[in-house]
Amino acid sequence: EWLTKHGLEVDSLDKKAVKELLKTAPPELAEVLELRRQLAKSSVKKYQAMQNAVCADGRARGMFQFYGANRSGRWAGRLIQLQNLPQNHMAHLEDARSLVRSGDYALLSALYDSVPEVLSELIRTAFVPRDGYKFIVSDFSAIEARVLSFLAGESWRLKVFAENGDIYCASASAMFHVPVEKHGQNAHLRQKGKIAELALGYGGSVGALKSMGALEMGLSEEELQPLVDAWRTSNPNIVQLWWDVDNAVKTTVRQRLDAETHGIRFRYRSGMLFILLPSGRQLCYVKGTNKFGGESVTYEGVGSTKKWERIESYGPKFTENVVQAISRDILMYAMRTLSHCFIVGHVHDEHGHFGHIRGRGSGFRKDGLHIGEGLRGLLLHIIGNEFTRGRDHTDLTGKIQGVAFTDSLRVGADGGGGFGSGNHGFHGVFLVCVSSPI
Repeated sequence: EWLTKHGLEVDSLDKKAVKELLKTAPPELAEVLELRRQLAKSSVKKYQAMQNAVCADGRARGMFQFYGANRSGRWAGRLIQLQNLPQNHMAHLEDARSLVRSGDYALLSALYDSVPEVLSELIRTAFVPRDGYKFIVSDFSAIEARVLSFLAGESWRLKVFAENGDIYCASASAMFHVPVEKHGQNAHLRQKGKIAELALGYGGSVGALKSMGALEMGLSEEELQPLVDAWRTSNPNIVQLWWDVDNAVKTTVRQRLDAETHGIRFRYRSGMLFILLPSGRQLCYVKGTNKFGGESVTYEGVGSTKKWERIESYGPKFTENVVQAISRDILMYAMRTLSHCFIVGHVHDEHGHFGHIRGRGSGFRKDGLHIGEGLRGLLLHIIGNEFTRGRDHTDLTGKIQGVAFTDSLRVGADGGGGFGSGNHGFHGVFLVCVSSPI
């Protein structure tokens, strides 16, 4: 209403709309819009969520709901929502945190352009290990891209992963048929490779590129469809995987026949479509149908409206469900092998994760849950860091103590994991952080 009175008609004040309005708004209105943008940051509300969730012993519990994601079976974040913690890139985190802890907000405002931005970047520093312990954070790098490439048998991508190459550069090189280096020749094409990799792996097209911010990143409308075509041409096996899965699902639903493709099995029982994963776990789709031989399959479930409804899907979307479910099973395998540890957090993408370990383990154990024979040869790469409190126990910024670590795991013939060299017993934790005594 205030903006309208001052000559600026707006239909929405959501994050994207405000960002666009800031480009053309006059200075006095831009200041108000900027304040709106800062105050609307949902990440800052996590501090209130922490206060609400913390127990008497200073620990927060109930952060993850088992099988919270209906289609893949992944955990869902609850309360503080640890699955979308904002990253911190600002320098001198310790100084900013000290100012906030001291309550000197006048000085904080004088030193920093945006107090909400500072508070947002300090959220991760609110999580600290218990006295005498340190966090050890590790994850499987590019897990979904690796699983997708493995199932499809996209050899050039598997070679990039085996050599720990830059998949964005390699993708751009495959799409445009020229060498691409991150800080070298044709470096400008890497951004196109990145947006294509993020948006197009599961059948995405022009709309997916726009949703991922392709236009805001500098791509023109005319470039989007050629980018889709180039990505699909350079990844023919992945495209074939989509439609092989699509055909298997339709065959199973229409004819009630068991089907199999790329090591994934499909069957129909008692009105349910089941997809059998290499681990032996099954994804279930209630009352799956393919009416009148249409292009899509529908089933019943909780949709985007959070209501029980009939949901439409097709090959690329089922492929996404399968890849994310397999990635989830690898996470579960890693957690089972660390059952001797006190894990307090895990995330299915590449963000924060936390935990405690009471002693060094001996790496992957071969008992318990297996990833599955169908994933034999899948190469995974683990990266991570160690974090600890400051020596005086007042600096809680998560300052790195010691070196970062990396290692590799290849799924063996028995469907279990086997590691290369390395002296970290915690290797193999997919997006799970553990900690050990200092």
